[in-house]
Amino acid sequence: MSDNNSGEKKKLTGKEMRSRIETVLAFLNQNLRGKEEAINLSLLSAIATEKIVLFGQTTDDKKLIQSCIKSAFEEFYTSDYCFDPISPITFIGDLLYNLFRMENSDPYKAAENNETLVLNVEVKPIADDDDFFHFVNSPDFNTIPNPNKEQKAALLTGEEIENWQPVIDRVGLSEEAKKVISEIRRKCFEYYVSDSRWKRIVHLLKTCAFLNGRSKVDLIDCLLIDYAIPNRFVEEILKRYAVDSKLDSKQHAQYKANIFTRQKYYEILKASIDDKKLEMEHKEGNLF
Repeated sequence: MSDNNSGEKKKLTGKEMRSRIETVLAFLNQNLRGKEEAINLSLLSAIATEKIVLFGQTTDDKKLIQSCIKSAFEEFYTSDYCFDPISPITFIGDLLYNLFRMENSDPYKAAENNETLVLNVEVKPIADDDDFFHFVNSPDFNTIPNPNKEQKAALLTGEEIENWQPVIDRVGLSEEAKKVISEIRRKCFEYYVSDSRWKRIVHLLKTCAFLNGRSKVDLIDCLLIDYAIPNRFVEEILKRYAVDSKLDSKQHAQYKANIFTRQKYYEILKASIDDKKLEMEHKEGNLF
């Protein structure tokens, strides 16, 4: 990987940063198709250096996500580098070993009892038939294809992630983001979320904005809170802020473009449409 150096990689515009992360995510999702949500959010957690709970019925599927994330880093392809946790501790080795927590059930209870666990993401079975047969026909569960030239140039390094942290800390909060966070916090008096946990959540939102090439956390980044605070009221507040009051085409395009939250946006948008359908059916039913 000598054709890349971290000095060059640090000199990225916001647009270039976003393009680079999209290339890395496309490479990871190409290797393990059908688990985009878990992969995307796991990479976000790795770059934010915040821990994530992966939950689901089988341990093997969750370990696949962990193995896949390793392939986003240059160090993974260095012959003298080892991710074994008993090897000498390095930043990226220690991070990837300690990043994930696997849970079969009650992931939210685990997160409540551990302030360092920020995101809770379900690892679901592959839904699409083509993705499923691509997976079962793969030579080996642990085989990771080598990146092509463009993908190699986009790979991350532990040094970069360390250097990005103070830049991420300087990312601001938009007024809209402050409003939605404040409303969720007021509701959280009924469901305790500590100030320390909020600090970790906001750091994750800032990382999301940074990797999307923005200097402020926007409303769309706040959709990640739904993965961090497991309560129905969070989804309802986010739906109201992110959909009901922001359906103009420009905002819709911005929401679609966010690398890490687009799936959550579509879930909330679909729920909003379903709610409207139910409301219309209810009104029509009252006419007779």
